This record gives sequence, structure tokens and C-alpha cells, in this order.
Amino acid sequence: MASSIVITLLSADAIGFVVKHLIQRARPAGHMPIDDGFSFPSGHTLGMGILVIWLIMVLLPKILKNRTTRIWVDVVLLIWLGLVMCSRVYLLAHYPSDVCGSLAFALMWVGIVELFLHNMAKKLWNINI
Repeated sequence: MASSIVITLLSADAIGFVVKHLIQRARPAGHMPIDDGFSFPSGHTLGMGILVIWLIMVLLPKILKNRTTRIWVDVVLLIWLGLVMCSRVYLLAHYPSDVCGSLAFALMWVGIVELFLHNMAKKLWNINI
């Protein structure tokens, strides 16, 4: 399971890097000088989105059996993700579409990688995860 999050994060980061350099969207006017490079997709939102979505979809269903606890943990994680997204827009590092697009990609990518790893595990070891 630990390899799942590592594979998901590394592959999403690599694809995000390629997309960022293919699209080359300029950052909003007034951004901080430390935020150099291109705007889309937001690397902070992509990484945090992958982590939060993976925790909610993959890890927590396996370790948290209490429904109320699970809901509260999910809510806290989603609030944290929302704060990261808002901070990137507030600091003028990204446009709202940058962080929304990054979140959409993160959601899609977690699903794709988990489906791929699940199918690969079934074929290689004939197990049902």
C-alpha cells in the first residue's frame, strides 16, 4: 500500500511537470517573486490533492471502521485541501482555474493508478484486493 501512494505522487508530479511546460501559462500579475515558473497546473494543489484523495479513497476505508470518525476525518482533510487551494489563489501564485484543474487531475489520477495497481496485483499474484 505504501508503494501505491509513492507511485501515484511521483507519476502525477512528472505529468504535472510536463503539462506545465507544454501549456506555459503565465502566473497572475502581482505574484511573489519566489513563485517563478508557470501557473498551470498548481503543483501544491496537485500534490495535496493526490495525498488527500488517496487517504480518503484508499487508506481510510481500510483502517477506519467507525462511520462517524471517518466522516470527521474526511471533512478535516477536505478543509485542509480547500485551504491549500485558496492560499495559492490568495497569494496570486495561481488562477482559480489552475487549482481546480489540478484537483480534477488529482482525482482522476488516483483512480487511474489504483485501478491499474489493482488489476496488476490480480494478474501477477492472483489475489483480490
